[in-house]
Amino acid sequence: MPAATVVVTLPSSTRAVVFGIERRDVLTTGTAPARRVGFLYTYPTPLLANATGWALFDAAIDWAVAT
Repeated sequence: MPAATVVVTLPSSTRAVVFGIERRDVLTTGTAPARRVGFLYTYPTPLLANATGWALFDAAIDWAVAT
């Protein structure tokens, strides 16, 4: 995922779990028509998230819909 801006990776890994892609960034399938966010919460992560985790989620959504 070379075009993505990685925000969070798994501990001791380079695997991105929170990332953003800008409009017109080059993807393997062409170019991104709009901003995209990857926020890879898996069960039971949402149940365990604290206020900081939800603030990060809210910020990711706000960034994705901003023009």
